[in-house]
Amino acid sequence: MKALTNRFVILLLLAFLACKDEGSVVTQYDVDARLVGDWFSLDTLGLGQPSPKIALRGMRINATKIIQQLGIEFSTGRLALIDDGQTKQIVHADDGLLVVQYFAPPDMATDSIRYSFGTNTLVLAQNHSTTIYKRTSVGSQVANPEQATMSVIIDSVLVRSPSVAAVIPVYVTRWQSTRLQLRSIIPDGTLLIEVDHFVGTGSYTIGAGKGTLMFIDGDVAIRFATDSLSAGTIDIDQYDETAGRCTGRFAFTARLPLPPNYPPNIRRLASGSFSAPLFLQ
Repeated sequence: MKALTNRFVILLLLAFLACKDEGSVVTQYDVDARLVGDWFSLDTLGLGQPSPKIALRGMRINATKIIQQLGIEFSTGRLALIDDGQTKQIVHADDGLLVVQYFAPPDMATDSIRYSFGTNTLVLAQNHSTTIYKRTSVGSQVANPEQATMSVIIDSVLVRSPSVAAVIPVYVTRWQSTRLQLRSIIPDGTLLIEVDHFVGTGSYTIGAGKGTLMFIDGDVAIRFATDSLSAGTIDIDQYDETAGRCTGRFAFTARLPLPPNYPPNIRRLASGSFSAPLFLQ
């Protein structure tokens, strides 16, 4: 009788193991082991004006319940970790359900995402939206190399565009025939310069409202802009539509719009330079 009981227990255990979903193979931190690794997806952008055509969604899922953001190192076109990118904490990652928490100013946010797998792919479904990621590894070639750099001294502090980002961090657009724009990502913000009457290489005045420096502080955007009292110049040294390149230098002073009785809040930008891809309408 005892032998029969033991045989019955073994059969139950085998049945349990046979029915258990593959997703139950987890790391010591209770993360579905199949999720662990580097993943990326390239999105096609459809912005209304000339602009980069692709953006990367990339992530490294760690066995230690941390998700790190991946981007493109545009000088090489290779996948890389974004040093100061957003990180997410995994709350649950098993049985086809991924629950993550992250800081979305001013509060913490929680996302519940369904996941499944294909051949070297990870399918994430959330709020009627589905994204298919490919398995990869940091250092893999995911885009063509592109020189896209900007540096400027803001109030005696050297500021550079990021070397790794989800989208080209610096680019120039020409649209509406004579309108030129320089856009750049900077730490915690963006920089924008507009030229209204562009005709080619040369020096141009950055007029009122045409030079903008915007910082993101939590869920608040702080915008400094040129006005009638604070302008600047931009020198276009190279403008090549065939090669799709534009380079130049700039400097301007921007103010935070405040009531007349407030002391001025000014940002001074000096020794700015850029080398960027050019997008045409």
